[in-house]
Amino acid sequence: MVRGRGTKSPFFMEESKIIENTVKGTINSNCDLFLIDFKIENEKINVTIDGDRGVSIKDCAGISREIEFILSKNNLNFAINVSSFGTSSPLVNLRQFKKNIGRELDIFTKNNDKIVGKLISLNKDSIILEWSERVPKIVGKGKRTVKFYKELDIKDIKKAIVKINYSYGK
Repeated sequence: MVRGRGTKSPFFMEESKIIENTVKGTINSNCDLFLIDFKIENEKINVTIDGDRGVSIKDCAGISREIEFILSKNNLNFAINVSSFGTSSPLVNLRQFKKNIGRELDIFTKNNDKIVGKLISLNKDSIILEWSERVPKIVGKGKRTVKFYKELDIKDIKKAIVKINYSYGK
């Protein structure tokens, strides 16, 4: 996504294409990292990345330096901000779902349903969630724990957020 100064001018369009190719090329050269978002706003380039094994400060600094080096060779002067994807931000990329298999997600569907469950698998079109509920016994008093599974099409998900578990060792 490119936003910013004089976006209608041919110079800016050429400039933004160089920047976009530089950002994508730099991130694609690192197999573990992938691009979540990038914007150009008022002499600033904001890049958000994620990684299959997480993102370190060293990763962000390295990507920033590579982008800066290529842009300086093209005489383009921009402030560059490279940051990692936030833990409370919604998942937007299939690779993010893949790296979070086994974790609990809050899913909000386009039908405004909320589903909380553990992500147990995914393919290119859908994810499968698992959760447990206490339900009444068929015979006798009391309740029993039953596991439920639901397959959701990716296109039906409005927002998916990883639930952070703060209970260590429990």
